Amino acid sequence: MQTGLPVISTFHAGSVKSMLQRLTGDPINIPLSSMSNLNVALIQMAVRRHGKSLRRGLNISEIEGYSRESKGVMTRTMFEWNPVNDTFSFKGLYNSFILEDKVGPRLGIRDKRKVYAEMDLRTRIMEEMVEKEITDFFVCYDIFTKYHEFGLDGIPFDV
Repeated sequence: MQTGLPVISTFHAGSVKSMLQRLTGDPINIPLSSMSNLNVALIQMAVRRHGKSLRRGLNISEIEGYSRESKGVMTRTMFEWNPVNDTFSFKGLYNSFILEDKVGPRLGIRDKRKVYAEMDLRTRIMEEMVEKEITDFFVCYDIFTKYHEFGLDGIPFDV
């Protein structure tokens, strides 16, 4: 039964493919056709960098849903971690089902391409917050809330 409520869950799997195999296999047995209810998967792993144990998101993948033609679930990697230089790259520019068909309309963005400009702006805001060492939860929440309500006029710094 769909309730329409968003849910975040954790699941132990090393890749999106293995997650889907575990969800559709014994003992869980969720039908492949129900995978359309999933939107995004973040695959994390414990890694060692410079002698320290860290957690890194290896990738973020969109789950578009079940494809009858391929008899499988269609996924698309959007973000990927580069372990050599410990950076993340966005692979989904002008190629994101979630941003274009789900996030954009909720934000009132009609032109699918403009959702990427909004994402870039929000990235610049967060990068500025990191540069200014704004990390307190309540301060961050206040900035995000004011941006949502007033746009750039609502944040306490220039972007």
